[in-house]
Amino acid sequence: MLKFILPSLLVIITSFNLYSQKLCEESFPTNGIFKTPDPSIIIIAGYLQLKWFNVETCEFVDSLVYHKENLTAMKTGISSDGKTAVVRFENQDGLVSLTRYNLETKESGVDYDLTEFSQFATRNGFHISNDGERLIILSGKDQKLSEHNLVTGELIRFVNTPTIGLSHIRISNDGSLIGIFGLGSNTDNEIYLYESENLELIKIIRFRDYFEESDIETNFSFNFDPISNDLYLGSKNSLIKINPITLDKKVILENQILSFQALDKTPDGNKLVLAGLGSNWRICVIDLDSDNVFYFLNERSTYITVGNNFIISANPEFSNNIKKLGLVTNVINNIKGYKIDVYPNPTSGILNISLENNHPSNINIKLYDINGKQISTLYDDFYSDTVFSNDYNISNFLNGQYLLGITVNQKKNVVNVILEK
Repeated sequence: MLKFILPSLLVIITSFNLYSQKLCEESFPTNGIFKTPDPSIIIIAGYLQLKWFNVETCEFVDSLVYHKENLTAMKTGISSDGKTAVVRFENQDGLVSLTRYNLETKESGVDYDLTEFSQFATRNGFHISNDGERLIILSGKDQKLSEHNLVTGELIRFVNTPTIGLSHIRISNDGSLIGIFGLGSNTDNEIYLYESENLELIKIIRFRDYFEESDIETNFSFNFDPISNDLYLGSKNSLIKINPITLDKKVILENQILSFQALDKTPDGNKLVLAGLGSNWRICVIDLDSDNVFYFLNERSTYITVGNNFIISANPEFSNNIKKLGLVTNVINNIKGYKIDVYPNPTSGILNISLENNHPSNINIKLYDINGKQISTLYDDFYSDTVFSNDYNISNFLNGQYLLGITVNQKKNVVNVILEK
């Protein structure tokens, strides 16, 4: 875990033009992004259709229109082989239906019988198993799981859950585990881990056992690691990773808003990307190979998919909401010989900048806008002590994201600063 004297937000890159480079934009209101076996193609789910998107050329290459009169697609699930989709439709009266689509023939198939499911706990209340043969549904009516044959829609079984309220469901990378977020009998936030094949409850993970008391009343989120079966749990103030077998805990980040809407990992496993953080729905990139150095992108997003050098992001807006962003690939740690701390971040206006160096140094601190244009020089002088700590007032600038260029003896660091007055 990256440790600082004070909680801070640190990003160190070698040049401004690599930071969150916007590679393309498209407009398509969406409720999900899905990978396919072809790494160059993703499927973007919308309210009236599915679209296939080439991430290399930034072009839509195919589509499937639902043709459901007076119904809107509010949630989509797609099998890991990219051949089957299940779509949750709603009308203005709250009527819910689920329909399966063959994505190879672009034809609709079975409508699932929902007579036992007057409502779901949330729109995340179903998931296609990784083997592409079963559909798992959460019932918000009686806190049950149901398992269906994906092709025929036949009900296989019901399973009771030990909860007073179900929320959403996740399936592990290899398909062996199902995780369900819910409330326990004492209203604690809990994750119920089921063995996928037999829907047998094997573990209950209580958030109270892993987070500080001050975090207990805040929103929580969880998802499986896209490569391993580890679980990531996010809260208002921290992100942790848990081994679902041993329940060993590892803190990834602290002192940041890290309750997320979506999570993905670069195929090489080096970077973890979170989306939908905080009220601004921000994206956070964590460099796992560089002692968890991290930075935020100035983009709103609720859905993401990640390559080794790019992020495909979709936000809740209706215009230019599909974006391909360049992923910074050369994040490094503090330059050897000194430490940097910027606090608080986000800031309401007063920013403390602290440097701990081995010897007196020439220090230059400049503030840039998100495009790399210099807007202020905060400090430019020789500093005779080994510990530098000054407060700066940046409240006269507009709310948003800024870059802080800190140069010590010609060695430059860049810190991402967020101003929220």
